[in-house]
Amino acid sequence: MPVDKEAFALAGGTTWALGLFLAAVGSMVIGSWAPAVNWMGQFYLGYAPTLAGGVIGAIWGFLDVTIGLYVFLWLYDYLKKAL
Repeated sequence: MPVDKEAFALAGGTTWALGLFLAAVGSMVIGSWAPAVNWMGQFYLGYAPTLAGGVIGAIWGFLDVTIGLYVFLWLYDYLKKAL
């Protein structure tokens, strides 16, 4: 049975976005998480250990992982048929 690319990509993107948001909000409570959130902010412009930064990071992360997983699965299907 083939993998539903859209559903898989959306599930992965949603999971990653939720993780980024929770890490940003959690770092406001647990200060030792802030360095990790700041490091990820190098990749997601505007991502910071704040509520607004968490929302911005979640949006970037959702787009990043959803598109990345979709392209990965498309390439996988292409190569599977070609080989």
